[in-house]
Amino acid sequence: MLPRRVIVDHTLDVMECLLLRNIGESEANAVQMVANLGKYLPMVVHRRDEARREKNLLSAQFAKASPEEREQLREKSKALDISIRVDEIDFNTKDSQIREYEAMIPNIPDPEIPLPSYLSAEQVAWKRTILRRVHRLIAEENA
Repeated sequence: MLPRRVIVDHTLDVMECLLLRNIGESEANAVQMVANLGKYLPMVVHRRDEARREKNLLSAQFAKASPEEREQLREKSKALDISIRVDEIDFNTKDSQIREYEAMIPNIPDPEIPLPSYLSAEQVAWKRTILRRVHRLIAEENA
């Protein structure tokens, strides 16, 4: 399975390599969905972490607060709890979807595979360069 980070950060290179496998529309869509959802997940994590930080700040203020302020702090804390839970559910759902899409994506061909004869020498050199680059990125990610 291709590393998610390679698909997210180098979507066009991955697609270029997979086109040599004559992938269908469903595999191409899977690559695009992994890229899109993979870019979305860090935002969810950031939003959840910010809500946790804010909740911790509210907790620190609670001991010093007056009874009226404590009630307001409780309400804000409950709202943050809900927000955190929603983000965790969102993260888990999207991560599960990404795993399903990742399973649909075939492996990248070896850089030394025979390429179609209709390609010019420049096109062959370009495709081999992209294949080598993506294989290097995969090796770095798996190291």
